[in-house]
Amino acid sequence: MTLNEFLEGLHSSDIEIQSYLTAKIMRQAKPDDVFTFITLHQIQTLWPLLKKYLGKKLEFWSWLLSMWNNHG
Repeated sequence: MTLNEFLEGLHSSDIEIQSYLTAKIMRQAKPDDVFTFITLHQIQTLWPLLKKYLGKKLEFWSWLLSMWNNHG
């Protein structure tokens, strides 16, 4: 998959494709790098679908989002 194909997938009209690729970057990239590609709002919007794709990173991202939600 090229970078352009990945970026197109992140903005696909298919919410499952968006969710899968968003979770993929959340699993594999450093947290700061994630936000080079997606926004906090996108993560929050897709969260119910993202959870099934996050694997071992689910706990970390759940904690991080709860911290932001409690302090924002």
